Amino acid sequence: MKVPENEFWTIKEYLHYFKKNLLNNIKYIIMAITRKDAKMIAEELFRMMRGDVISAAKEITKLETEEYYTPKDVARILGWNQYTVYKKKDILGCYVRINNRLLFPKSKLHAAIQSGRL
Repeated sequence: MKVPENEFWTIKEYLHYFKKNLLNNIKYIIMAITRKDAKMIAEELFRMMRGDVISAAKEITKLETEEYYTPKDVARILGWNQYTVYKKKDILGCYVRINNRLLFPKSKLHAAIQSGRL
């Protein structure tokens, strides 16, 4: 499909032209790379994906093994009313929502107390 000059294209026509040229370019690239290049690309993609999978697994493990305080526990620790904990949760800044429950990771709460933010 040749690009018409001084004509207005519909979006559908433009996308068709773009898709066709993109597929042709990919064919030329695929034919130009050697088996060794393809193996190198595959190995690099595997390393990149593996790193992402490992970091995601660490994050999930951390969330699963972290211990949490409920707002009631935080109120008891800080000597506040439970309503005050809900009201000042943004000031505390160390809360998470898990299954729509407001929870405070123990490690972050203790760090906030020791740093003097509370």
